[in-house]
Amino acid sequence: MTDDQQDLLQGHRPKLMAYLLHLVRDPHDAEDLLQELSVLVLEKPDMLTRAGDVFAYLRGVARHLAAGRLGAKIRSGETLRRWTEWAWENDPDDGTTDDDRLCQIEALRRCREKLPENSRRLVSLRYDRGLDVRTVAGEIGASIGAIKVALLRVRLALARCVQSRLREEAAR
Repeated sequence: MTDDQQDLLQGHRPKLMAYLLHLVRDPHDAEDLLQELSVLVLEKPDMLTRAGDVFAYLRGVARHLAAGRLGAKIRSGETLRRWTEWAWENDPDDGTTDDDRLCQIEALRRCREKLPENSRRLVSLRYDRGLDVRTVAGEIGASIGAIKVALLRVRLALARCVQSRLREEAAR
């Protein structure tokens, strides 16, 4: 990579970082993706000379990297799992939460109440009692894989329900 190409990439880094942050909404993921983009450019420096509008080209590559990252998170249920666990673990239940968080936690509680009994039991074992998936599987009498799938489906149902309730609240 020539110094001119390196300067070109460095010149676009702040704008690319802002763009990635807008796409993924997580500064750590945005920085990781910017690093991935930089590695791609280092591995194939001629990509900068082939592009007519270098920033537009880099932005397109960044968009594809971000889409891949977001897709992987959605498929894995990672974001929903982290949010759900955070909501259960960080509810001090002493009235000290801010209004938005209070609305989220209340929506989660109401959605949880609407779950079928077997789903509520799974949630209770996993999150209230803090049991690992293997122990939950033993309690329920199902395979670990079945419990993982069931928990994923419960988290997705809760996420849809919470999002719907929060949208309804915002519309009021």
